Amino acid sequence: MPDDPAEEMVEIQWVYTPADFFDGKIEHDCGNYSVEIEGGHATARMSAAFYRPGGDFQHALAEKLRSYFRLWQLDRRRVFEIRGPLARRIHPDGTTDITIVLDSVVCVSEVGTPNLISTDANGVVHDARCEHFEAMKILVELRLPHASDPTVRRMLDSFDAAIRYPGNELVYLYEVWDALQTKFRRNKKGRKALGISRRNRSRLTNLANKEPLNQGRHRGRFDTLRDATIDELAEARNIAKEMIEKFLLYLDDRQRTR
Repeated sequence: MPDDPAEEMVEIQWVYTPADFFDGKIEHDCGNYSVEIEGGHATARMSAAFYRPGGDFQHALAEKLRSYFRLWQLDRRRVFEIRGPLARRIHPDGTTDITIVLDSVVCVSEVGTPNLISTDANGVVHDARCEHFEAMKILVELRLPHASDPTVRRMLDSFDAAIRYPGNELVYLYEVWDALQTKFRRNKKGRKALGISRRNRSRLTNLANKEPLNQGRHRGRFDTLRDATIDELAEARNIAKEMIEKFLLYLDDRQRTR
């Protein structure tokens, strides 16, 4: 969205940590406003004519920003915290009015991602992290319109909770599958349309409900419990992530056929 120097503008800025949550700068065009995310700051820029004072407007922008971070969270699984916002009105003469608005804080947990840099036979350098970052930007922008879908929001909330509360991780990961069952009213045709294998459904169910695991749903049924292994948790996370991604693809297909 190009800025008109003669037009009064508004910037709304949030601060997020860690500042290196993303591997590069993100610029996202949202139609009536643009968002730039880099170095610990997320800034929405818009004309003053589009801006609406008040908490509802800023809450809607913050929810969209949070959805953007949570879609990235499916891939990154890093701790993040968002604070703000601060609203700045920029007059054509360059003077500014600043309003600080207190908002809630969003936190998520972290798992690091290694980087691989290689050179092919032609001497072309491939930066795996950079290439993955660019691919993820495209993917997340494609997914973002679905973030307001009630089932998507429920699944992303559960995936988020699974990371923030590792002591109950399998409880929340199973909620991803439970959200889909609620969406399709436990109809087999609906589940089949997503292409989720019976093996994966059964495996997540077993890990969350039937194994004597401290992170599971029915811990009171067992006399002796153990912690889930690293491999078991990784498997459950991957299954839940696949379920979310398949539902997003399902929504894509439905949108294209309308």
